[in-house]
Amino acid sequence: PLCTSLEQADAIVNALRGTGLVFMPGHNQLFAPMVREIKQRLVSGAIGQLRWLRSQDCFVNQADFAEAWRGKSQLQGGGELIDTGYHAAYNLMYFAAAPVAQVRATFGRYRQAIEGEDTASVQVLFENGVIGEILTSWAFARPHGTHAIHLIGDQGELFGTNNVLYHLPLGASEPERIELPAVRTFTEQLAYFADCVLAGQRPLHSVEESREVLALILRATDSAAGWEPYAAKRPMRTP
Repeated sequence: PLCTSLEQADAIVNALRGTGLVFMPGHNQLFAPMVREIKQRLVSGAIGQLRWLRSQDCFVNQADFAEAWRGKSQLQGGGELIDTGYHAAYNLMYFAAAPVAQVRATFGRYRQAIEGEDTASVQVLFENGVIGEILTSWAFARPHGTHAIHLIGDQGELFGTNNVLYHLPLGASEPERIELPAVRTFTEQLAYFADCVLAGQRPLHSVEESREVLALILRATDSAAGWEPYAAKRPMRTP
């Protein structure tokens, strides 16, 4: 992330204001061919009006973060969501293309002996009515049969993982399969940043988007901490 608090983020935003400097965060997945292709098709109206989308980044992380900086909430700024889940968050916001209206989240810690969460499930409502979901984990793999990114519009669906994208138009029984080239997203990102600096143009994501992604993650963290214990109104009957 840009930093670990909105106070820090606002200080960076204010420091950059009026300087004319080109600022670009390390949102490298925006340069993945699948993300680019989805955005292009979404803007062109390939699936009509976007209604729902999900971004997932789940895997069993074999590293032990118990004594590492990633295991300390004060140093990390949180847990898995502000780390690996950060990528899923900015992808979600990039496709939704609207400010966040509401956030709800549930966190779990299943594998890593860390202070923060190693798994996060986040539900997001955007101001344009789009419903978004994030599932991200260091404790388990992406649910079988699902995709890293899935979007549903009123005229079809786009979904895929890595370099294979599927487009299922409304009413179709089988999706179109699109094979995309493999690229090094960090290399693509740096080349794009150099072009932006030379041209003096604003990147796809700049300091404002960085702040908004951080705000979503911090709001999700507050939401996950605010759940109240459930107490049944009636005692459970035993057989």
